[in-house]
Amino acid sequence: MLGPSGKPFTEGSIGMALGTRDLQRHLRETTPGGQTYNAAFTKQDRSRFLNALENEIQAAKRAAAGRPD
Repeated sequence: MLGPSGKPFTEGSIGMALGTRDLQRHLRETTPGGQTYNAAFTKQDRSRFLNALENEIQAAKRAAAGRPD
C-alpha cells in the first residue's frame, strides 16, 4: 500500500500513519473555524507516487508471471 507521496506503508509504519491521521482529524475538529494548515501536493509528490506505483505494478506482474495458473 502506498501513501500519497509514494512512500510505502509497511506493518511497522502503518500504525504511526494511522495515529497521525487520527491526530490530524482531531485537531481539525477542535480548531476554531476548522482551519488547519495542510501542505500542498507538489509535482515532486505526484512524481514520487507515480514512480512508486509503477514499481509496485511491475513487481506484481513479475510475481504473477512466475506463478503457474
